[in-house]
Amino acid sequence: MAEPYTVRFVAHRGTGETAVDLFTVPAGYVFVLRDILLSRGTAQAQWFEIRVSSPGFPVLVKGTADPTTTLHMELRQTLLAGEIVQVSYGDGGDWSILMTGYQLTAAAA
Repeated sequence: MAEPYTVRFVAHRGTGETAVDLFTVPAGYVFVLRDILLSRGTAQAQWFEIRVSSPGFPVLVKGTADPTTTLHMELRQTLLAGEIVQVSYGDGGDWSILMTGYQLTAAAA
């Protein structure tokens, strides 16, 4: 059996977008989200949310990103097949996000 290794789930950069679907976990897989790197390029701090599935569903992370800095968040969040990960920002200014973790084959029930 192969050892699990970290893979990049998403690397996205945006300007003017206030909500973006970043990725959907494919059928037959379970993802374990380990690291999130989030950067803001604007001159002011803004709130952000990282959600699982869609607006109205659980918020995974919520906070404020300071201007021109990078936040590093370490997690062990399981994401199931079909779940969508979305990011939202307060003003939609310049931002970038990188997410890494483990991509595992789902066990048969």
